[in-house]
Amino acid sequence: MIDLVTCRSYIRGVLAAIVCCFIHFTPCRAQQDFAKPFALVELYTSQGCASCPAAENTCMPVFSDSSFNRGQVIFLSFHVDYWNNNGWLDPFSKASYAERQRRYKAFLKSDGVYTPQLIINGKSGFSGANSPRLLRELHAASAAIFPEILNVSQIRRDGDKLFFHYSCNDASSLILNAALVTTSDTTHVNAGDNAGQTMISRNTVRSFVNLEAKNNGGTAFLQIPSTCDLQRMKLIVWIQDIQTAFVKDAKEILIP
Repeated sequence: MIDLVTCRSYIRGVLAAIVCCFIHFTPCRAQQDFAKPFALVELYTSQGCASCPAAENTCMPVFSDSSFNRGQVIFLSFHVDYWNNNGWLDPFSKASYAERQRRYKAFLKSDGVYTPQLIINGKSGFSGANSPRLLRELHAASAAIFPEILNVSQIRRDGDKLFFHYSCNDASSLILNAALVTTSDTTHVNAGDNAGQTMISRNTVRSFVNLEAKNNGGTAFLQIPSTCDLQRMKLIVWIQDIQTAFVKDAKEILIP
């Protein structure tokens, strides 16, 4: 028969062993990488809009503001086509870009579409002439850190197409967007509201595609415009929530 002292000693030994196990046991947790802060800035503009040149010139210095350069500002300019009946045909405009802007109207609960309009991370839209608001939005974006869920690799050219491979964690309800942008384009406008001006367009979207993201990733491609030099272009890829249009992650890549 085990006496009381022996029993207590045994229990203390068992408890000590259990405590020791917990001290030395490190639970296995899924690792999560975190991206740098980012702001994906979409500008909706037109060379036929009288307000757009001044707004673009006002916005550009904001993107080099050192107070938020710890975050990554990714800027792209969508030229819409609804000003093309005003005397000047914007050579970079597409109806699909105007339709993209219209789709934002429901997400942003805005009354209509206009130029110049800025949309930040798919969450807020406002006049492109409002540089103080732009600064506030960029400062807010630079303070937020989100999980890094998008990876882009295997970029290659095949004829007039640029292919890339993407992967993303938990792609359910996500839309993949990709754009080829030219870093700078100069146009001499000969008619319309901006007649006589030489306009410089920056990060102009020249090719664009969006598709439903796949959980196991996949390969997508963009058409390379025949008038573009690929060495002057960048690839921008970002993912958005299909329900809210919020941008979840974004990458800007120089073409290798």
